Amino acid sequence: MTHQRIQSVDALRGFDMFWIVGGDFIVHSLAAATSLPVLGQISAQLRHTAWAGVTAYDLVLPLFMFLAGVSLSLVLERVSQEQRSKVIADTAKRAVWLLILGVFYNWGWEISFSTLRVASVLGLIGVTGFFTACIMVFFASTRACIAIVVLIIGLSTLAQLSLGDLSAAGSLNAWLDQRVLPGRLYGGSYDPEGVFSAFSATSITLSGAIAGQHLMRAHIRKRVCTTWPLFTSAAACLVVGALVWPYYPPIKQLCTGTFDIISIGACLCLLGIFIIVFDRFRIRAAATFWTVIGSNALLAYLGARYALYPVYKIAADSNWPALASAVLVAGLMASAWLGLFYLYRQQIFLRL
Repeated sequence: MTHQRIQSVDALRGFDMFWIVGGDFIVHSLAAATSLPVLGQISAQLRHTAWAGVTAYDLVLPLFMFLAGVSLSLVLERVSQEQRSKVIADTAKRAVWLLILGVFYNWGWEISFSTLRVASVLGLIGVTGFFTACIMVFFASTRACIAIVVLIIGLSTLAQLSLGDLSAAGSLNAWLDQRVLPGRLYGGSYDPEGVFSAFSATSITLSGAIAGQHLMRAHIRKRVCTTWPLFTSAAACLVVGALVWPYYPPIKQLCTGTFDIISIGACLCLLGIFIIVFDRFRIRAAATFWTVIGSNALLAYLGARYALYPVYKIAADSNWPALASAVLVAGLMASAWLGLFYLYRQQIFLRL
């Protein structure tokens, strides 16, 4: 599928990807080398929460799903009503390919049946994208789509609270994953990208598609996107999430409804900020840096898994000084960025 490129979306995707492919490792190493409190606080935010709660790093995957919804909306806004059924077929094929790539990503260099894991980040993005495409085609109204987001979060909340508890072994997620998913489960008794997560997280991808409608309509009219609806919606989500938190905590591993609400709020806020910075003020140097990564995000993600992560593991397991590890990783990332920049200049992109 192709769509007209909007720089703020690619830049935000690149910003998100940067932390996955090594940005987090650099911050952790610098924090260890300098013992600066501010770096220590940032480093803490670049680690997943042990269970209940939310850190910045917990929002990396939701942001990818949200932006997948934005991209899907850009496609749907540019095709005729008759062609929309083809979009569903395309997203179904994309979901299958992402599921397959996700399995190979999980394997890494250790391909064996004993290490088989079907659920994956890529698979979750693909499946929620397919569900979102179906909803967007059959319920084109923005109000209807917002109602469906609320319905998904409401049903997932009701199901989790009434059909189990919020523990790793006793959750509805664990019950479903153990009965549906073959192979190993990442969490032992459950998988954070498992069956229930695919249903619950569709609310995040669908929210991205709704935001994409707003963005694309302004782009078609050749106007700067009005960001106040994004920020007001973000504020409403974050307030609701904060109010519900004590009674129904956000848990990324179980994709609780509270986590979905907070994720949607954070994603809307980030999208609004990037639209202001890159579409309104057009800060070109920063835009190019992030866009180069974001325009080839799938290649960067797969490339890091097979080329960069093995080196990071060697650096982490060695007795090298933390600063030396940070310099090594920064050098590798710079080399990878130059490769992506060449592909960007040649207009070569890996997409499904």
